[in-house]
Amino acid sequence: MSGRRGASGGGRDTRKKSDHNVKLSKALSYILRHGAAKEGLQMTEVKRQFKHYSEDEVQRVVHDNDKQRFSLRNDPSTNRLQVRANQGHSMQVGDLDLELITDHTKAPKVIHGTYRDCWEQIEVQGLSRMKRNHIHFAIGEPGEDGVISGIRGSCEILIYINLKKALNGENFEENFKF
Repeated sequence: MSGRRGASGGGRDTRKKSDHNVKLSKALSYILRHGAAKEGLQMTEVKRQFKHYSEDEVQRVVHDNDKQRFSLRNDPSTNRLQVRANQGHSMQVGDLDLELITDHTKAPKVIHGTYRDCWEQIEVQGLSRMKRNHIHFAIGEPGEDGVISGIRGSCEILIYINLKKALNGENFEENFKF
């Protein structure tokens, strides 16, 4: 038998599974980073939003996410599996397990990715967290070893931060505030 699917399986079933995983990943991102408050949910109540997904599917999406947007843990009191978003929240959340960097040598590269249509505002007003809790940074360029998060692949402009100056509270250029 000839055809594109061949022995690898490929084809419609793989696309369906991929679409299913993308929908789950986007739903997790929305609820865990932005939407729980908008939906009137406590973070421990979001299970009903995902009743059409199995625990194995959630684990697979968390494990396979190239930017490691999510992490899993067992609740210490119930031993039930919990998923959380690691970053990118626009709502207040508890402990994010973030490390405060006070030594510029711990992050030799600090980069923010953005788009051309945002650059003029950034140049005038500086970087802004906008409606989120933090500004996203990466510790290297996309594709470098160990770089998993902070810059979308579609970004058109990379802004390199002089972390030593930023930690000292200095402006980088006359109209560029950190």
